[in-house]
Amino acid sequence: MALGLTAATEQGWRSPLVLAGLALAVVLGIGFIRQEAVSARALLEPQLRRVHTLWTGAGITALCMVSVGSSYYLPTLLLQYQWSYSALGAIGVALLSASKAKARLTQ
Repeated sequence: MALGLTAATEQGWRSPLVLAGLALAVVLGIGFIRQEAVSARALLEPQLRRVHTLWTGAGITALCMVSVGSSYYLPTLLLQYQWSYSALGAIGVALLSASKAKARLTQ
């Protein structure tokens, strides 16, 4: 899926590589779900799948991780494309500044 989404920005959504990557992600995802449904040693016990608070907590955690992840990803892109930093330089500056800001907020 990551390959399909990343390649879509440069090659367009109708590119064979993008379509193949996204189709493969869907097929593998369906296969994984089917395998987990019948597996004797599933990653998540069937009883836990019915707990609604677990689904709610997992959804909230996913949303938090999306917001935290973007606080590192977007400044890195800005530094690379607007201010001509190298990839490593941009990551260093973005990670250090975001980490410092988060450390101050949590104290």
